[in-house]
Amino acid sequence: MDIGKTEGVQGPGRIEGKRIERVSPPSTTPTPAPVDRVEISPTGHLIAEALAMPEVRLDRVRRSSG
Repeated sequence: MDIGKTEGVQGPGRIEGKRIERVSPPSTTPTPAPVDRVEISPTGHLIAEALAMPEVRLDRVRRSSG
């Protein structure tokens, strides 16, 4: 509302709002999930074999006691 000195009370002035830009919705096409890969080195394979062996190798015990 604008109250002037001698002009009296005037109606509401123009309301300036912010412009809203329309944004397009995101694409609904699903993106493929990334694929995980693991590569084990030859040394890693050797360590895995060594860790899988039993602590006591019965074949060696039998040969040495023979």
